[in-house]
Amino acid sequence: MTDEQLPKRPFRDSAILYGVLAVLGFGFLLLTGQDAMRAALGAGAAFLLATSWSWWRFSRAQNQQERGG
Repeated sequence: MTDEQLPKRPFRDSAILYGVLAVLGFGFLLLTGQDAMRAALGAGAAFLLATSWSWWRFSRAQNQQERGG
């Protein structure tokens, strides 16, 4: 995020997006015959990793904008 402005609510938006993707991934895994517990753990882990990464990047970009860089 070099010269781009941050979205109005980047943290909420990323959590919603990755939550929807986790639910879709969970459903896909169930449809393909995976164990529900393994599917839930995989979808939850993917959600946590993706959301954490996005929040870290957004906080870095927000700090840069506040510093004027």
